[in-house]
Amino acid sequence: MSHTLITHIGVSALSCEALRSVQSQNYDRIAENLALGSERPAALEIAQRDLLRGLGRNWGRSMQPRQQRMVSPAEIAAVSLLLTERRPDDAPPLPITRLVLLSSDTRGGEFCARLLEQAFVDPENAIPQKSGYPHMAHEQLYIAPIRGLSITDEHTLDPASTRQNFVRNGLRNYVRAVYEEYRALGPNDTLTLNITSGFKGLVPTARDLALLLGSRAHGPQVEMVYLYQSSSELVRYAPLPMSFVWDDLPITLLREAGTDIDTVAVLPKRSDAYLFEYQASQRLQRSPIGEVIWTLYTLLYPGVVDVPHADLS
Repeated sequence: MSHTLITHIGVSALSCEALRSVQSQNYDRIAENLALGSERPAALEIAQRDLLRGLGRNWGRSMQPRQQRMVSPAEIAAVSLLLTERRPDDAPPLPITRLVLLSSDTRGGEFCARLLEQAFVDPENAIPQKSGYPHMAHEQLYIAPIRGLSITDEHTLDPASTRQNFVRNGLRNYVRAVYEEYRALGPNDTLTLNITSGFKGLVPTARDLALLLGSRAHGPQVEMVYLYQSSSELVRYAPLPMSFVWDDLPITLLREAGTDIDTVAVLPKRSDAYLFEYQASQRLQRSPIGEVIWTLYTLLYPGVVDVPHADLS
């Protein structure tokens, strides 16, 4: 059985105790520079070395596992629990065959994804193998930066455009990335979404995808997990026992919403209103959940003509 874990990556790794305990460079300054879209040369290489050194010190000691997790980046703490904690049905934990580090479309997201990639692989063997640390082989890891996965009103003359980019491109590309991992798995496999860290705007979308994909017959099992701060156990969200009726979607309206075709005169049914919203120009647009559902529909049923201007590259 295969088990793919998609872990959302944030920038909190830059403030974890394991990294700050070494502090060979100013990580507050680095975080500020990354937020502005820049970084100084060699900052990543030094941070990778510092984090491995800090993790080696803490995971090499006879500390309680909870203490080891508390000083580690949240992403590493959650994966360590996923590999050691028994599942809700009291079955043993599933080994991870593929770990996807899903980062935002920002310099900080990319920086921390590379930082954590090195920490999981531990090429210098800085962390003892029998410490309970979640070591991963390099071939098991994949970094997935999601284009459009950022939203800020700073440094732009058009704040609305960042919101549109997030909904029209960020959400669509996120759905596509998750679906590609789902499609690669068989009916006896498992896909886990770890939302402990990363861009919080993705949490509802991750939940929607877990429900929509997890309810499909003959597909892999889908679950969502979360580690709350200093907790000793993962919070697990299993899909609800529900099904989504794809045949009932207003396909034509979903396809044409947001294009130059006049859809204002064609109002959606009340039961479909959640799929749409209006722009200032009164043009009918897909809502965020409408964008998620439409994108997933085009992936599940590729014969449907996609929206011409959508950026899925």
